[in-house]
Amino acid sequence: MSKRKTRFRFSRFLLIYALVLLLLGAAALFVLNLYLRAFEATRPATAMAAYFETLTAAGGDDACRAALSGLDTAVQSEEEGLAFVSELLREADYAELAGGGEAELKRYRLRSGGEALGTVTLRRGGETRMGLTGWEVSGEVFDFSPWMEQGSVTVPADCRVCVGDALLGPGNVADDAVPYEALRECYEHFEDMPRMLRYEWGPCLGELPLRVLDAQGRELSGQELNEAAFLDNCDEQTKTALRDFAGEFVRCYVAFTAAVEQDFEDSYPALARLLLPGSPLHERLSRAAYDKWWSNTRSCTLEELNVNLCTDLGNGSWLIDLSYVTRTVAFAEPVVEQYNLRLVVQDFGGRLRASNLYNY
Repeated sequence: MSKRKTRFRFSRFLLIYALVLLLLGAAALFVLNLYLRAFEATRPATAMAAYFETLTAAGGDDACRAALSGLDTAVQSEEEGLAFVSELLREADYAELAGGGEAELKRYRLRSGGEALGTVTLRRGGETRMGLTGWEVSGEVFDFSPWMEQGSVTVPADCRVCVGDALLGPGNVADDAVPYEALRECYEHFEDMPRMLRYEWGPCLGELPLRVLDAQGRELSGQELNEAAFLDNCDEQTKTALRDFAGEFVRCYVAFTAAVEQDFEDSYPALARLLLPGSPLHERLSRAAYDKWWSNTRSCTLEELNVNLCTDLGNGSWLIDLSYVTRTVAFAEPVVEQYNLRLVVQDFGGRLRASNLYNY
């Protein structure tokens, strides 16, 4: 056999030997990699990281949906709630809860914005690979109550209330006969007095914007969402007529209440023409005039008059809330006093007439 053939065979042997070693090395590296991955899976931190990555990428899971079971879906849909949850998860982190756990269990607390949003429990006993036992999620509990908001608003019956994108309906009305505190005395004497509705909603995730629209569809500002603003509901033309009547009435009323006995019959007719015949106020003041149950010896004059608000009560009735100041001369020093008055006015044949009043 020639030396050339011998060298060729030897070279081929070396090549085959090298390839075998290479394949054996690759197989060993592959097996080692599988083992390292299986070993890594036996660490609970790895299983938790994989779970958290999947949870945040999906924006929640069935356990998150279960935690939204109390959501007011008339105001906020489950999909909108899950969108809010997804934002919470994007900003969330987690940490292992130390102490109190079994060796085969690990518990992690999830937090978002400094608030706890859930607890995840891992249990050893997942898929066995290469003789190594991994970890799997055995329990999830989510609590979104730190982000849950609910609310209420009390508005006139002709207003519409929107929370977020939802228009509240009869199902959100908790009380359909809320009295106006300023009109409380009036309810004792008049039927069909206006009342308000109290709407309630929630719980919802996040603070949803509240919009209240009046009867004309105008959105009320935050400063207008109070009883005083609701009561001041007359147009400017009506307010002018009511202010004029209030000014005339108070001047006659002060003159009447400040009259001495011999002036009763002179001061009362001017006031009586402003009273609604047969009304409680008419009966009360007529008795005071003709029974002459008081007598003044002081001089009293009207110094100032301010109309605070005018309320349309419906059915041709209005409420005027006003303040006035009088100056009374008694002995040497004059006395200045302020009074607050609520005056009920009604339409009587096209003319305004007072039917009741309350001092407060």
